[in-house]
Amino acid sequence: MSEWLGVYVAGLITGLMFAVLWDIFKVRRESRKKEMMILSSIRSEISHNLLTLQSNKELLNEELETIFEENNIINTLTLLQSGFEDLFKIDMPETIKGDTLVKLRHIIHPIDSINQQISIREEYKNSDHDISIHYRQIKKFDDRLLRHSDTLIESLEELKALI
Repeated sequence: MSEWLGVYVAGLITGLMFAVLWDIFKVRRESRKKEMMILSSIRSEISHNLLTLQSNKELLNEELETIFEENNIINTLTLLQSGFEDLFKIDMPETIKGDTLVKLRHIIHPIDSINQQISIREEYKNSDHDISIHYRQIKKFDDRLLRHSDTLIESLEELKALI
């Protein structure tokens, strides 16, 4: 009887060991899956912002060429996405450390700043002003947005290579 008890205990311990190992494997697999999803979302947002910045720059450059002409059109610009910061509140991927994390956090302010400039520009565009003053002010907004967009594009390209 003691032999059966020994086999039973050994089987029980082996089963528990396999159960623990399986749980460890599942937790790591789920963690890697969540990390990959977060990194994919960040990459997607960076790519989207790069495309949006390029599109906005094209619209601004076209607009600046014709801003003082009659019947010109003041374009509506697209806002950038800045939701990846919220992903860090859920879970910080282990692969994002040190310099990459600092660069990600430092990119948030320029994105928010450009979005704010676009919003102010839209409000100004839709308000009533003397037409010559109106176009000069829009030109200032456009010039500022182009400068800030160039800087942000460089930062996003650098960040895209790191993630």
